Amino acid sequence: MATVGGILKAERQRAGGQIKAMASRCGVSRSYLANMEDGRRPVTRRIVAIYGEVYPDMMRRREVIAFLAAAATVTPAVLALDLEAALASEATGLRGLDDWRQVLSTRATDYMSIAKVPTVRAGLFGDLTILRSGRSTPRHLELTSRFATLFGQTSPTSTGPQNAIGWFERGIAHADASGDNAAQVWSRARAAQVLESTPELHPRALRWAEEAVAVAQQPTTGLVWAHLTRAALGARDDRELSGELDAADRALAVSGSDSAGSDYDIAYWRHQVSVSGILAGLGHPRAAAVTDKAEAVLPAGHARYAVHLQLHRAAIEHDAGDRAGARQRAREAYDRLPADQRSLSMRTFLGELAGEHRPHRPIVLKRRW
Repeated sequence: MATVGGILKAERQRAGGQIKAMASRCGVSRSYLANMEDGRRPVTRRIVAIYGEVYPDMMRRREVIAFLAAAATVTPAVLALDLEAALASEATGLRGLDDWRQVLSTRATDYMSIAKVPTVRAGLFGDLTILRSGRSTPRHLELTSRFATLFGQTSPTSTGPQNAIGWFERGIAHADASGDNAAQVWSRARAAQVLESTPELHPRALRWAEEAVAVAQQPTTGLVWAHLTRAALGARDDRELSGELDAADRALAVSGSDSAGSDYDIAYWRHQVSVSGILAGLGHPRAAAVTDKAEAVLPAGHARYAVHLQLHRAAIEHDAGDRAGARQRAREAYDRLPADQRSLSMRTFLGELAGEHRPHRPIVLKRRW
């Protein structure tokens, strides 16, 4: 049986990859990685995960699946599977799709906590490893589409937004193959919303949002995200902006939730926070009034969203010329938030207000209205 290190080396060489480039991607030295490939140093789960993102076909190898299962200390006991039987079977996995959907629900709920994102990412990678060995039925493809999309959502905080694109494309491809319209819309819209935070990826984000709107057959939470992205990135005047926000409101009225416990839930108050961010980022005259409204409907106990609203107010102050006041408001709000709830987008925005990161405007200060 081939060693995992040997499989990593063989996959890299087969694809023409250079070990120096792979070592840089993994954040280790060339010699360190060479020792892993040649069996002189133990292979880690993290290295296998990075190789798997570059060479996804290797994740179907029996040896790799067994290695990940043995190393998956962060994966809940519910995913303790009989791997030999799974590999020998043409079924969708030892657990039924309803069980996997419950796993997805748990991942989507944990994703809402920034501190849990690394654990969610590791768990999703193991999930996808098992799911990809199953039969490609429409229901199976719809489910793997949602797993792949959620995995892509974890990439910006882990390996960068560029790395997320491949996983988003997989999610879209699986959704299209499944024929499930809600998944087709969600995979495009959620990817577009994530890529909003990276200016050089705005054309792709807008294209996916427009595709989501075009293929939608009914109101869904994915359609809400699609219209919000089109409002943030594509509206050319107030009429188009109002049209997109109104369309998002209509979709929310049908598909919205009473809570925001999962990434799939869009409560009215969460929606209002999103609209506040869009208008503040555009420097729109209604930004202050909408932020007041969002603050009024925000339930207690959502400190991270409260900080986002303070950052939106800082953007409004910055746009009005009070740059010192904007920086102070943003810094004080950020400092009040526990460290494990602070996001990369928040830190980058602080840099914007301080005059740093001028080429990158991920949350606000996108353009003047």
